[in-house]
Amino acid sequence: MLTEMSNELKNAVFVHPAGLGAGARDHLQAALFRLELDLPQAPEQAQVRLCAADRYRFYVNGVSVVSGPRKGDRWNRYYETVDLAPYLARGLNYLTARVVSYAYERTHTKENAALSVYVSEVGPVFLCQGEAVLPDGAALSLSTGDAKWTAAPDDSFALDTTEAFYVGGTEKFFSDRCPAWRENKPLGWPPAERAMGTGINDYGEFSALQLKARAIPNMEEKPGAFVRALPNIEGEGGFAFDEDGVATVPAGQTRAVELDAGVLQTGFLRLRARGEGGCIKLISAERYFPRAEGEHSGPMVRDDRERGRITGQFDLYYTSRQESTFENFWWRAFRFVRLEVTAGEEDVTLHMPDFTITRYPLDVTAQLNFPDDRMAQLWDISVRTLRSCMHETHEDCPYYEQLQYTLDTRLQMQFTYAISGDTRMAENVLWDYHCSRLPDGILQSRYPCTHTQVIPDFAIYWIYMLEEHYIQTGDASHIRFYRPTMDGVLEYFDRHKGSTGLVENLGYWEFGDWVEEWNGRAGVPDATFHGPAALHNLTYALGLRTAARLMRAIGREADARDYDARADEIGRLVVKLCYNAQRGLLREGPNFDQYSQHSQALAVLCGALTGDAARTALRRAMQDDDVLPCTFPWQYTLFRALDKADLYALTENVWRQYFSMLDRHLTTVPEKPGDTRSDCHAWSALPLYEYPRMLLGVQPAAPGWEAIAVRPHAIGIDRMSGTVPTAKGEVKVSWELRDGAMHVTVNGPDVPLTVEANGNTYRAEHGELSI
Repeated sequence: MLTEMSNELKNAVFVHPAGLGAGARDHLQAALFRLELDLPQAPEQAQVRLCAADRYRFYVNGVSVVSGPRKGDRWNRYYETVDLAPYLARGLNYLTARVVSYAYERTHTKENAALSVYVSEVGPVFLCQGEAVLPDGAALSLSTGDAKWTAAPDDSFALDTTEAFYVGGTEKFFSDRCPAWRENKPLGWPPAERAMGTGINDYGEFSALQLKARAIPNMEEKPGAFVRALPNIEGEGGFAFDEDGVATVPAGQTRAVELDAGVLQTGFLRLRARGEGGCIKLISAERYFPRAEGEHSGPMVRDDRERGRITGQFDLYYTSRQESTFENFWWRAFRFVRLEVTAGEEDVTLHMPDFTITRYPLDVTAQLNFPDDRMAQLWDISVRTLRSCMHETHEDCPYYEQLQYTLDTRLQMQFTYAISGDTRMAENVLWDYHCSRLPDGILQSRYPCTHTQVIPDFAIYWIYMLEEHYIQTGDASHIRFYRPTMDGVLEYFDRHKGSTGLVENLGYWEFGDWVEEWNGRAGVPDATFHGPAALHNLTYALGLRTAARLMRAIGREADARDYDARADEIGRLVVKLCYNAQRGLLREGPNFDQYSQHSQALAVLCGALTGDAARTALRRAMQDDDVLPCTFPWQYTLFRALDKADLYALTENVWRQYFSMLDRHLTTVPEKPGDTRSDCHAWSALPLYEYPRMLLGVQPAAPGWEAIAVRPHAIGIDRMSGTVPTAKGEVKVSWELRDGAMHVTVNGPDVPLTVEANGNTYRAEHGELSI
């Protein structure tokens, strides 16, 4: 758990360039730090710990190695650990850190950090602690404050963050101002100066940057290349790269070319060019947008160049007479990149760009065999979406905000458990939201984030996360540690009970879902403006029910009974005040005649509706045209309710809107059906849960997978097989419908196994069964 400050860096030192002092700033400052290291032999090990304010990218001999620090806040500043030995060789080596310190006064500048980046007041500072150990046992210090680190301001980097939704802003690279740090030769920069130490002094006083070891792996970095340069558009001045990957734009002219990465990628763009007075605009795009103004973009085929155009986030590269290399400081999301080259007084000569792919190193170990190629394609784009929305945190989308929202993140955690079993990011998430807690007990809805936002219901989703982590791992220590935080969330809701006994006027942003009928009110259920809303109350009731199970897991039965009693009362009042017996549905509020799939599903999950009433409500919710439908992120909740009511077969029709993505040539799953802002939104990657957990059927039957259940569902298919990771080891399942019955074979770890098929339950004590 990420609760302790690190003692490993107690004597470490941050440095800054001479003459570039630390302190509060109203503008961006960039700097380069460089260690010229002469090694008599290649080292066997060179482990270092790295950190900077506010962000850095670190290179060895011009090769990008790592970026950081991992996103945090005032009390959670992380450092990265990396072994540099694979990048070092005998002779001269060059260690370089590019550091950007963003504008501290946000209201007076357009040089701001991404909302997820904590901006300190200390200016551009860098820390390295470690040593290179040679084969003969000799050790050479690589530490700032000890080794001969040099530093220089970097006036070549500028930023324009006018458009807040484009994370990272427009990066501007002025090549004529760039120190020649990529050259493998001594540069004679002045020594870096000590800025400050780290740690807590003898009187318990904190230094400006309190450091903790990063608890998730470093982001992977690997080379990426565009699959093709697209043909020039008729009537537009274009250019082409020759067989050596070189192109020239004549002086005084503007030409363009569009590049296709094949699928959506997240990475650092890199481009080499020269030409005095030139400017290259690099536009990154997820897709082609309609050329015609006002045309709906949702139905459009994503790679339709005849009807489309590339628009969106861009960077600017100002070329000079000397050849130089532009490389993003902050990574971009793109499927297509358009280069618009304006040559000045000289021709601009440029090389085919490439990129460095970066993302969380998610090891996808689930392997599923599908009877339908379209299912396989949908699985592939869902996996790509999850990967693209995982970096130093989970993200809602990689192209726009790149923020860790609770609703999105809860789903991404479940998807990750299902296809990988990796729990490291999940444990960071639990800690992040705990650290977001406000004095009134509520949690922020996105975190880490420098702009506070609260969606009250999202704090309940954090409680769901806590239980789902416990089910995945069997580790109850997190329940014990976070119990006060959980109780604070539930007490916040309890304090907002109105005269009816239901919660209302929750404050902040009472968002529910991006249902079309609610979009005019920013996704807030209409009933919220007329009194208590069933959706908010049933979310609270499900949170109480979840908390009760968590309390029983750690032996706090009295607390569990209290939470259950409160859930019972909320559920009873919702049914009393909102149930329409004639329709068999819950209204969205007392005497407010609107209905949603959301409230019916929540009522079933929290136990407010049971038995025939539950099944009737869900059937009506799925078939009645006036019931507001769940959008992509809420379909997970809807599917869980249908499963609980033994109505999972009703999910079959829902899958049609997912398969339609393939017809639009999407390579990731979008934010919502129809017109959508983002083409990559992991809250929509529902196949990553439903395929392994429900169709193949592998589920935990006890916390920590101490027992396993296999419950296959033949929804539109007659067979399936695959391997799924669990905390106890892999489970292999194969099933098919034959002669009117389901035949199932399971091979799994040595734990009790239950298989449900053909209306029967079969049991084995040691993880293997064939029926």
